[in-house]
Amino acid sequence: MALFRFRWLRRFVRRHTTPIPQNIALDWKAKLSIAYMLITWNALGVVLYLCFTGRADWPKYYGLKTEEEANKKPAIYFAELLGVKKAHIMSFSGVHKKEDFEYKKSESS
Repeated sequence: MALFRFRWLRRFVRRHTTPIPQNIALDWKAKLSIAYMLITWNALGVVLYLCFTGRADWPKYYGLKTEEEANKKPAIYFAELLGVKKAHIMSFSGVHKKEDFEYKKSESS
C-alpha cells in the first residue's frame, strides 16, 4: 500500500514549510471545526427547507423532468436504466407485499 501513502508529498511539504507551534495549530483546528459545523448546519437547514416547501424533487420543480418521468416507479426506472427486457417486480411495505407485477420492455422505448 505504499502507492497511497504519498511519501513524496509529505517530504515536499516538510522541506518547503516551517513547523507550526502546537498551540497555534490547535487554535486553527478549533476555528476550522467551528466553521465546518456552521456550514453543515446551514446545509442541513437548506435541505430541510427545500423538503418542507415541496422542492425536494428539484428536477420536477424546475421543469427538467416530464410528468411521465416523475410518475414512473423507481423499479421500472432502474430496469430501463440497466437494460432489463423482462422482470418480475414486487413492492413491499414493511413485511407486507403491496404490489406484484411483470415488467416487459416495450419496443418503442
